[in-house]
Amino acid sequence: MIVDCDMYIFPADAAGIGLAMPVAGVPKPRDDHVLAIADFAHDARSSLADLTASKGRRAPVRIGIATGPVVAGVVGKSKFFYDVWGGTVNVAARMEQICEPGHIQLSPEMVEHLRDRYVLAARMSIDIRGKGKMRTGTLVGKCA
Repeated sequence: MIVDCDMYIFPADAAGIGLAMPVAGVPKPRDDHVLAIADFAHDARSSLADLTASKGRRAPVRIGIATGPVVAGVVGKSKFFYDVWGGTVNVAARMEQICEPGHIQLSPEMVEHLRDRYVLAARMSIDIRGKGKMRTGTLVGKCA
């Protein structure tokens, strides 16, 4: 699914890390990619807050966001799909894995980019597999 031609949402079978993996600034670069993905995550969390799974059980959403370089391209021999991979994708996946249900977990770089535009909550340093200690944060909401 392509959203406004500047954001791509990867289906679960391509991303392999959850229901979907939205990416801003790929394949078309955009200067506001950090704000675009933060807005998307904020809106997605609000829209999916009451999501329920089978038998009426709550299905809280966890969102992890990182920013940085990625490798992107079309892969496959008979069934083609566009995919991204690299360290930034791995960090975003780790952010989602450590995230509390219903929250948006931010990498340290995202915290720096968003600190003046969003309400953020600091988290203690967390040991991220393959990366070591990272001082992460959570996106609470938009500034008024």
